[in-house]
Amino acid sequence: MKKSISWQGVGAGILVLIVAAICIRLGFWQLDRRAERLALNQEVTEALLAPLLTLEGDSLTAVATAPEAYRYRSVRVEGTLDEAGVALLRGRAYRGRPGVHVVAPLLVDGAPAPLLVDLGWIPAPDGTSADPRPYLPVGRISMEGRVQPIPSTSPFEARPLVIDVDGHEIPTFQRLSRPAFLERYATPLLPVFVERAASEADASTPPIGAAPPELDEGPHLGYAVQWFSFAAIAVIGFGIVVARSRKRS
Repeated sequence: MKKSISWQGVGAGILVLIVAAICIRLGFWQLDRRAERLALNQEVTEALLAPLLTLEGDSLTAVATAPEAYRYRSVRVEGTLDEAGVALLRGRAYRGRPGVHVVAPLLVDGAPAPLLVDLGWIPAPDGTSADPRPYLPVGRISMEGRVQPIPSTSPFEARPLVIDVDGHEIPTFQRLSRPAFLERYATPLLPVFVERAASEADASTPPIGAAPPELDEGPHLGYAVQWFSFAAIAVIGFGIVVARSRKRS
């Protein structure tokens, strides 16, 4: 006599199919993220291979008009630091050592507004408190780096933590935020900043510039394989359980 279908078995089968469908969807999501990562790597590679751009009046205005189009573009810029706008980016590490990055507005000849620059890493045992003044270059400076847009998030998302260094208040930020920075620096800023590039000259003497971005594809392909494997295990495992149940009956 043929055994009737169990509603519990039907429910278990539906549950397995739902779990498998979710796992498959997550697998394709990881593949999409991998494709996005590869596209970004291509964009960054093209930007890094482009000729070095000197930022001055007209070129700086062009970059500020279309920040995303110049992201990671290698540039050279000259100007004078405005020490009144010096701030720190806290929680930055270099070769396992805790520290901060020093940022400051750069006054560039012919520019419509100051340009924020990230001078690089300096040590800070707690990853927050450091006196940036000894590390600031004196007079007119020339530096090479890479262009990055400044995020325009809400000031409440990146409100600064102000530290006192010998009677001087220095704002520290978890990450750059143009509106939040302007709460401490009244002069309007350009919507981009230049991240100073690492060089052999400052390999051991802070501030240490940033290394080129890593252009790997990330773990997304491995994660996709895992999710597809989970889906296969769920379906095959359920099939084995059903087959054994029928044999026993």
